[in-house]
Amino acid sequence: MTMRRLLATFALVALTGAFWTASEAAAPALTLTGVTPDHGPAGGSTLVTIHGSGLPTLGQCEPPVIEVFFDGLSAFTTEPPTATQVRVSTPAHAGGPVNVTVINNCDHTTATLNAAYTYVSPTILHGSIPKDGGYGLFVFGGGTNNDLVAASGCPKATATFWATNATGQFVTFIPGTAVQAVNDAWNRLFPDGIPYNTALIGRCV
Repeated sequence: MTMRRLLATFALVALTGAFWTASEAAAPALTLTGVTPDHGPAGGSTLVTIHGSGLPTLGQCEPPVIEVFFDGLSAFTTEPPTATQVRVSTPAHAGGPVNVTVINNCDHTTATLNAAYTYVSPTILHGSIPKDGGYGLFVFGGGTNNDLVAASGCPKATATFWATNATGQFVTFIPGTAVQAVNDAWNRLFPDGIPYNTALIGRCV
């Protein structure tokens, strides 16, 4: 090999190494673009997807590779993140908009979306329940069983609620009962709380 060819080979190797170094350095920065859904009940436990780019994935560093916070409250990651999204279960929080923050533990960078998620206080979205008797069809804003009773305005001792399961059968919730087994089917239907926008039937007395 001539000296000229040898120098050319060394130059090519050097350029190739510089190219790969620059490519690695140009990895996308952690950026957040949205949260879906962007609202849920104050009781938490809503499954949401946070979208963005430059999110860490398993294998990049020691777990946990990523942490997610809603107004400083830690959210549980429900599945391994990808480079463009992470799915979490929301923590409980008072009603109102909150910031969503993601921490990349591989390079210790942080990104925040301001007012990206809104907690909905326990409420009846549509319909009503007659307070002096009779049945009412309504749409609940989501939350715990206690949230449901509070939003309905019904006395806990006399209220009864019904929902339908996947087969169309009615499932009953009696908040004032002392027999826990009475509400077992209801609690199996809503193990993580009642979802936002759930249609129910209620009776106060």
